[in-house]
Amino acid sequence: MTEKWAFLTQIEDDREADVIESMFGFYGIPLLRKYRWAGGFLKVFMGVSSFGVDLYVPESVLNISREILEAKQEQTSEEESRG
Repeated sequence: MTEKWAFLTQIEDDREADVIESMFGFYGIPLLRKYRWAGGFLKVFMGVSSFGVDLYVPESVLNISREILEAKQEQTSEEESRG
C-alpha cells in the first residue's frame, strides 16, 4: 500500500525549501515539492521559479512535520526580534 502525501505548506522559493528539506531529513521525514502554475517549467529552463512551492509530507508524519515547522518559525521570529 502506498502512503498518501498531505499538504504541509506553501513557501516562496527553493532556497527555503532546501532549508526545510534538510531539517526534515534530520528527522527522516521525506518532503515532496510541487511547483505552482508554470513554476516547474521555469525551474527547468531558468533554474528558479517565481510562483512558489507547495510542500507535501506523508500523511503519517503530517502532525509532527507541522510541529517541526512551527518550531523553526518561532526560532526565526525570536532571532529577528533580537537582531
